[in-house]
Amino acid sequence: MNKLLKTSLLAIFFLVFLSLFQAKSKDIKVLKVYTFNRPPLYIVKGNKFFGILVEKIKKILDKAKINYKFIEMPPARILHQLKIEVNACSIGWLKNKEREKSYIYSKPFFIENNYFIIVMRKNLNPEYKNLFKSPFFTIALVKGFSYGDEIDKLLANSKIKKFRIPNANAKMLLKMVKNNRVDMTIVSREEAEAFLKDSEFENSIKLIPFNERNCIKRYIIFSKKTDRDIIKRINNAIDDLENKE
Repeated sequence: MNKLLKTSLLAIFFLVFLSLFQAKSKDIKVLKVYTFNRPPLYIVKGNKFFGILVEKIKKILDKAKINYKFIEMPPARILHQLKIEVNACSIGWLKNKEREKSYIYSKPFFIENNYFIIVMRKNLNPEYKNLFKSPFFTIALVKGFSYGDEIDKLLANSKIKKFRIPNANAKMLLKMVKNNRVDMTIVSREEAEAFLKDSEFENSIKLIPFNERNCIKRYIIFSKKTDRDIIKRINNAIDDLENKE
């Protein structure tokens, strides 16, 4: 009888422990971090994610003690996915008024100097805003990207012919310019500095700063179904790391 009682008590203890463990497991939230391959800012090789912005985000999420998982996805699909996902985000986006209606923005976690317009060296060199007024010039852009309110507004009001390329990275865009498929593109300073060291672009393209005084702030955008405690901890981590730098 004692043996049967002990066995029953052990079974009850095991079931209670198992139920508590399962309940605890359900409480562990994993933040899905959507990104794409755009060296040197985001680099995806197989199941490995790294790059300038990815490494910065890893430090922030580790500081905030957030469980996270990186997932590769094209930019346009990311924006759609964040409208339906729970506890999901994407990194390195610029702020614009339209997107603020659909997503929650973190505090800025990365600031860069400006964007460049890339133009073939053999082209004439008019002031870049004149290029945007002409329907005879072409520009390659990344589909689903915002380049910030100022550039987005310039593009929206321009007559220049736009080619929006899904999931394009800077090297692809620069090659389009180099090979005369388009007249220009827009990339970040970090991307320009990384790829213009490559001899294949030497003497074939030139840089025109969009605005020397224009600082670009990058943010994490969250789905509106993301736990507010996760967002708060991430914003606190951004502040803590910024104060240490």
